[in-house]
Amino acid sequence: MFDTEEAILRWRRGLERQTGLTAREVDELEDHLRARMELERELHEGMATARAFRNVSDELGEAEVLSREFAKAGRPRWRGLVAAGWALFAASVFLPVLGEFTIRYGYHVFWERWIICLPLLLTLWDARRGDPSRSRALVWLNTAAAFYLLVVGMDELIRGNIAIVVGDMIRQGSFFIGYWTWMASQLLVTAGLWIGSRRWVSARVLRAPV
Repeated sequence: MFDTEEAILRWRRGLERQTGLTAREVDELEDHLRARMELERELHEGMATARAFRNVSDELGEAEVLSREFAKAGRPRWRGLVAAGWALFAASVFLPVLGEFTIRYGYHVFWERWIICLPLLLTLWDARRGDPSRSRALVWLNTAAAFYLLVVGMDELIRGNIAIVVGDMIRQGSFFIGYWTWMASQLLVTAGLWIGSRRWVSARVLRAPV
């Protein structure tokens, strides 16, 4: 005998296992599945529940297709922030970042401080293979980099160093526009990753296996 609840539970677990859909998205699909099954049976009197389930689940499509469609729907909400962050970082490479005895541009500073730039660059690399917001490690690494840049920048503002520039020489160390652009780029990427990561909360937390 066909067990409707067991069939729906297996269908749901399949989505959770094969896709990156959040619990809320899986709930929405389950509600839609149940509503469509009821409609099928009302429109086709005498239709067996098993057949209605097969028809509707086939109509909804494969798990991978559903995952892609939901990802496309959510893309504008966070990928724009990440893309803007990357664009600002690219611009900061050619801007004056800081001064010690001479003005130092991004392409010098970033090379020497590559470990701070690494999380953002890994985000760009990971985007070629998939969705960087799915990696918790990447989200936390970018958060750490953003926190570091923010703390250092705030310290600079509090101390209030004033640079006296003569040609390419300066009298006192200070941050320039390149640093603030770099910091803004990291903050944007980090914010985008956090917003994106909210879509990948495991649905298993909401529904434990029976």
